[in-house]
Amino acid sequence: MRKGIYFWFTIIFAAAVIAGGYIYFGHRPVTLTVSEVLPAVGESLPYVLVIAPGDQIGAEIPEEVVRKAPLRSKPYYRLMRGLLPLAGFSKESALLAAGARDTGKAELYGAFLFTIKETSALSTGRVPENWKEALPEASLGKTGNRSLLRLGADAPELYFITRGDMLLVSLEEAGIDRMIEAIDDPVSRMNVSWKLETAWPGHFLFNDGGVLAEKASLKGLDVGSDVLRLEAAWKKTSDEGLLAWSVDGIEGWIPAEIGKALKGHFWREELYMPEPLILAAGFNIPRVVPGGSKLWGELSEAAETIGVGASLLARVLEGPALLVIGGRSRLLLADLPGFLLELPDRGKDGIELVEALWERDFMRVPMEPRPLNGFEAGGSLSIPLSVVGAASEDLVVMGAMDVSKLGELLPPKDVVDLPESALAWIYVDFPKAAEALRNLGTAGSLAQRIGISGGEGLEELAESVERLTQLGKILVIMEDYKTGRIRWEQ
Repeated sequence: MRKGIYFWFTIIFAAAVIAGGYIYFGHRPVTLTVSEVLPAVGESLPYVLVIAPGDQIGAEIPEEVVRKAPLRSKPYYRLMRGLLPLAGFSKESALLAAGARDTGKAELYGAFLFTIKETSALSTGRVPENWKEALPEASLGKTGNRSLLRLGADAPELYFITRGDMLLVSLEEAGIDRMIEAIDDPVSRMNVSWKLETAWPGHFLFNDGGVLAEKASLKGLDVGSDVLRLEAAWKKTSDEGLLAWSVDGIEGWIPAEIGKALKGHFWREELYMPEPLILAAGFNIPRVVPGGSKLWGELSEAAETIGVGASLLARVLEGPALLVIGGRSRLLLADLPGFLLELPDRGKDGIELVEALWERDFMRVPMEPRPLNGFEAGGSLSIPLSVVGAASEDLVVMGAMDVSKLGELLPPKDVVDLPESALAWIYVDFPKAAEALRNLGTAGSLAQRIGISGGEGLEELAESVERLTQLGKILVIMEDYKTGRIRWEQ
């Protein structure tokens, strides 16, 4: 008897709790994820989807960018300037921006997971206290029986409702209705299957809906009709992060002969990576086929300018190449960052090219080079500019560099964290770049004092790059022309 009473008491108590929640919040509790309340968007419409926890949202739109935005776009820049911090202090967020439907207006949907305390404040017409520092201009209002949220004085108003601990927003009242429908009807929900790094917390998807291919066809370009789909995933901490991307539907945009030539490389050759290393970029240059193509025409012009045959230049350029900024070069009394172009395994063609360049006053310096140890042709100069142009069958090096700062020959993988194979990659150390550009600013002042034009521009460049020191170190890798990764460190 007592067991039966206990059983029914438990059932009644649970029902009372559920009913109380319904009465208090005005609707049934939601147990869906933020992505499951977004309405479906057809593949024929362009859209952007972002889903991430708050601690993975770190970007913001500077006020300067908003001020410079076109007049028609400025309100939406201000809206995004408010939405990003809103997403940043949510537990989880999902933002969907879609192209026009029959309304002729772009659509925006947002779902944010907060605490019950925050959503309760919103449902009673109050801005949560912990929002006020990050969103000082946030305010609430009403239109009919709908609630409005404004994230900035000049930002568009957002319709919103709360469902349990979830905040749902949209630019249109009909958008809120679609989100409610998505809650009640799984068929009407956005259905996205992530293909890339599914265990990572942050995800991004851009679907062009075939719009770009359509515009290309109107200009007479045959790129096919495939929908372009860019997917990205990322994870980050306070001092480092990793992002991966993949592009589908891009095949029609790349000529077949170029697509076949774009191959990865192992980057095992021993090359110069001079310190301080500011920038290193590796890329695998495809073969330029002789003929009437625009690329061959440009290469022929370049060959004529430097006084060598086009076929020779094409053979030397084909293959892995490394561009390096670092070490030191010297112009008169000023120390500057050096730069090098390195072409490994070019054989006798590389030697022939370097010899021809020196015969035609390499780098416009009419002097005989000093031989460089380990190289059969060319060499270096130190006055008035640090110049190097040397070749062996194993390596061609050309650029402006003090050869005493070349360092040792070693594989790029020993310095930069590269995968087994990569089509192209670039590594940038922004703090070192800022330090080097301080020296450029000094050189600019010196140039102005001795009457050389262009010094003013160098100082402005130094001031601009100084702001980038907060980016730390960045490594961008293209594994092939469809996939890649970005790694950054503060």
